[in-house]
This record gives sequence, structure tokens and C-alpha cells, in this order.
Amino acid sequence: MKPIIVWCCFALSLAVLAPRPANAGECTSGYCGTPTQSGGGGCGCGCGCGCSILVAMTDRGVTYQFADDQDGDGVEDDFDNCAFVSNFDQADADGDQVGDACDNCASAANTIQRDVNLNGIGDACDSDADGDQILNERDNCALVPNPSQANNDGDDEGDICDADDDNDGLLDTQDPCRLVAGGASGGACDDDPDQDGLVNDADNCPEVSNAGARDSDRDGVGDACDQDADGDGRENFRDNCVYVANPGQVDADNDGVGDAGNFGASAGLESCDTKECYVVDRGAYSAMSDSEKNSACLDPTQSFTTRLALAGSNALGGLRVGDVIEVRLFSNRLNAVHAWSATFSDIPDDSASTLDNAIGSAATYPGTFQVGADPTFSTIRFKADRAGAYRVRVSTELQSGDPLGLPVSLSTQEVVAEVGEGAGDEAGGCASTRAQASLLALVVGLGLAAGVRRRRG
Repeated sequence: MKPIIVWCCFALSLAVLAPRPANAGECTSGYCGTPTQSGGGGCGCGCGCGCSILVAMTDRGVTYQFADDQDGDGVEDDFDNCAFVSNFDQADADGDQVGDACDNCASAANTIQRDVNLNGIGDACDSDADGDQILNERDNCALVPNPSQANNDGDDEGDICDADDDNDGLLDTQDPCRLVAGGASGGACDDDPDQDGLVNDADNCPEVSNAGARDSDRDGVGDACDQDADGDGRENFRDNCVYVANPGQVDADNDGVGDAGNFGASAGLESCDTKECYVVDRGAYSAMSDSEKNSACLDPTQSFTTRLALAGSNALGGLRVGDVIEVRLFSNRLNAVHAWSATFSDIPDDSASTLDNAIGSAATYPGTFQVGADPTFSTIRFKADRAGAYRVRVSTELQSGDPLGLPVSLSTQEVVAEVGEGAGDEAGGCASTRAQASLLALVVGLGLAAGVRRRRG
């Protein structure tokens, strides 16, 4: 029996016996374990799993759960105040039920995380929430850009967000003469207030210019002033595919653009991603320029290349002595067998750390870009025994040559793990044994299986 099957059945038997929260669930906000599922559905073990089983390794010990833990911090998604950013401490300074690690305004309560100008700073603590260069305290329409500050009736609201611009008791949407109280007078009516060339009933967004009258979800409200332009239940500012309905928010290549496993302009619904290009570090990728992004992801149509990523028992910014650190290998060749050789090119003085699985071979896990499905044999890792920099070099070769017929079939990459002294326990801790590290890697392997791609012609 394969190791992954044994682990699955073993985890199931323990999970059945372990207590769990009454409201624990499989899905969080419609994500259902995507883009990376840490459970694994039926597990493929033939023992009647029928659910996602998470084996989470944290400083609080081993946890068996029936729900997903996308960020791998040991807190089930349904109860995690930052379901997609690791934060095992669940810190929430402003008490708004959104963890500090993913709160766009950690100093002020803002549960819905509204960010009108999409600058990454929540409206609750953004001094210019709509980005029109007028500070909120002086802006007569703080949440809708209106640099002109036009205010026909002289009240507290600018015309662009005032429902009755002439203050005559008739809402603008029903007023044939929006800017003149009591009706037309001397031709003073304004039938195109946003000056987009659309007048009266022809304008589905009368206060905001939208010359094409685009209305993606056909709800009668133009996209330019529709907070959920595609009508999929996710507001534009938190939708990874603003103009195409994709309630599942699937992002198979992890680039921040929704694709539901479909790529290209002809992919059909639920996709606004034009290219399959797998991103290992989404945070770093999002901060890059467009030109940098073109070379920073794993494109399966380009020459063979690899990427390395670190994972540890603590957040990468807090790696410490005693941690087991994994070096995960990613490749832009799906379903191809890779042979690798890993070495330390630099290591702290007096360190006796050695690399587990320094030499090996495995195929990319089906439907993902990670090499190796069995954590016992295909996860390169080491235990940090001294503080300092550990530099790991991994050379990877396609054993049967490049399936695309391109000449390059060898790739060498390096990654550096900075380890601090911390309060780590060299003899113990949650990830100090190979068995525990294997369990954690198993969860990652099973989770990556959830990214299986499907194409539409």
C-alpha cells in the first residue's frame, strides 16, 4: 500500500475519534478549499473518506479536522479570521473579526474590508478613501471620486452622491429636471449630468461617466457605478474577476486573476485570465511590474525552468532554531519525471544540519506544478540547528528530456532561509521530527491536488 494511502486512512481513523466544533464546515465563503485545498476529498484511499481531512502541525500540537485549512496555520477555514494568510495566533487588534495579518486597516474596525480606491488601505483608515485627492474631512462625497466637488443645491452632499441634486423632493432618477427645483425653467435642465453622451433613461449610470453603458450582469445598473459588476455576490474590490461571474473565485495558477481552470479569451465563462502561468509567491508577484511578471511565473509553454519555495513550522519571517524547514520544488513541466540533487551552498558556522531527500526523482503532482506527491521521499527539508542563513541549491533535470522538444532540460535554483535564535526547542517542538514534517508535507501535497486544471476549447 502506498504511504499516502496509509496516512489518509490513519488520519481518517483518528479524525473520526476526535471531537470537532459543531459548526465546522467544508467551505469558506464559497471557496470550498480553493485555490489550495489542505484536505483532499475522497483521499483516494478506498476507505470511505468522503470528506476533507486536515492534519495540521502547529505549535499547539497535532490537530485532526474535517474542514479545510487553506493557509495551513492549524485553524479551520470556517473559524480562521484570516483563512488565506497564515496566522496561528489569530491576532485581531481592532476586534472586527478580521485578523491583523490580512486586515487592510488593522487599527480601525472594518469588517467588510471596504477599499473604494483599491489602494490596499481600508476606507476606515484611508484619509482619501475615494482617491480623488481631496481628504475625506473636506470631501462632500468621500466614497465616490469627485474632484470638482460640484454641489448644485449647496447641501452636505456633492452632486455625484446626492440622490436629489436640486432638493425639490424628487429623486434624480425620477426628476425630469435634475438640477432645477420644480421643473424646467428656461432650458436649464441637465439631461446628461455626467457628460458621457448618454441622456435620461439611456444612461444606466447617470452620475458616473460610462459612455458604453456597459452592464455585465444586466441588472440595469452600469458597471461604472455597480459595486458588484458581474453579479456573482462578490463586491468588485474583493473579486478576482470583476466583470465575469465567478462565485467560486478559483485561481488555478495562483496569479490573483480568476480563471476557474480555464485560460485564454476563448475559455468561456468564469475566466478573465488570458494565460496559464503558475505563481509560487503571490505576494511578491502582485508587487511586480507587468514586465517583471512575464518572467517571474512558471509558464508551461516556455523553456524548462524551476522555482523553489520555503515552508516552515513558523511564518517564514519568524523561522527559528529547531524548526524543520521544507524546500519545495516547482517546475513548468506538468506530468514529467524530474531528477534533483540538493546541497547546502552556505550554512551557519558549527551547524550540523543535513538535507533529507537531497537526491531523488519524481513527477510533478497531477494538475499542479509541484514536483513529488509523496512527502516521505520527495520533500527536501532540513532541521535548523543554528541561527543564520541556510542557502540551498537544487539542480533539477528532466529525465526523459524536454517533452516540448526544447534543448534545455536542466535548471538550477537557490533559496535562502534566514533563521533566528528565537525560543525554539531543538529537541522538540511541533515540527522537530521527520514523521511530523512528513505529515505536514502530506497535507500540502494533498492540497495542491485541488488545483487540477481543466481546459475548454
